[in-house]
Amino acid sequence: MLLRVSQGETPAALPESRDGVRTHLSMQALLGCASRGGTRSDLIRECVRLLTASGAYVDSCEELTPVRLDCSARCR
Repeated sequence: MLLRVSQGETPAALPESRDGVRTHLSMQALLGCASRGGTRSDLIRECVRLLTASGAYVDSCEELTPVRLDCSARCR
């Protein structure tokens, strides 16, 4: 979506959000951790939380870079 906008395109409107669906952006979380002065250990801990869906990531799914591409892993 961002690539299309950066190329001057006007993408179609996105569907409405749905109540009860939680998402996260792993790359943004890791970059945020690093920009706040996180150490390598902090980044590794954040990776573990992301991979195990623990802490702030409980009951949420990856929005930008989903590892599993099958239907069961997509945000519903």
